[in-house]
Amino acid sequence: MDGTEYWGKGIEEVNKELKNKYGKTCRTVVIGPAGENLVKFAAILNEAHHAFGRTGFGAVLGSKNLKAIVVKAVAGRIPIRPAAADVRGGGFRPCGHRCCLGRRRQP
Repeated sequence: MDGTEYWGKGIEEVNKELKNKYGKTCRTVVIGPAGENLVKFAAILNEAHHAFGRTGFGAVLGSKNLKAIVVKAVAGRIPIRPAAADVRGGGFRPCGHRCCLGRRRQP
């Protein structure tokens, strides 16, 4: 999707517009003007108030002309096996579910 309508706007404004467009249940990751201008310490903000700062990842997204990422969750359950099941017997054993298909057994 083309994000030129969001370029140059602040994080809170973009977050609000994305929530209005995609629904209140969506989650956002947004960069601000610092990221757009490739400031070396630009942050990425999750939900407009949780910052991934000090690393310059906002500038990385800005260098790729990526203003925001929007994720919308769907109802459902993701099966997760207990950590102990992975190490029992000396290594990883696929459970047969699609999350494990294609994985090799760990030595």
